[in-house]
Amino acid sequence: MSQQISDLVINLDVDNATFTEQIARIKSQLKNMADDSDKSLGKVGQAAERQAAALKQMGDAGARAANDIQAQQSAAASAVSSEWQKN
Repeated sequence: MSQQISDLVINLDVDNATFTEQIARIKSQLKNMADDSDKSLGKVGQAAERQAAALKQMGDAGARAANDIQAQQSAAASAVSSEWQKN
C-alpha cells in the first residue's frame, strides 16, 4: 500500500510537471494568436480606411462630373433658347 501511494505521488508530480509545461506552451500559443489577431485587426482597419478614402475620392469625382455636366447642359439650353429667340 505504501508503495502504491508513493507511486501515485510520483505520477502526480510527473503529471503536474507535464501539466505546468503544457500550460506554459498553451499560454505562449494563445499570446501568439492574440498578437496575430491584433496585427490582423490593424491591417483590416488600415484597409477599411483606405477603402473609405477611395470611395470618398470616387464620390467627389462623381459630384464634380455631375456639376460639369449640369453646367454644360445649362449652357447648351441657353444657346438653344437664344437661337430660338432670334428666329
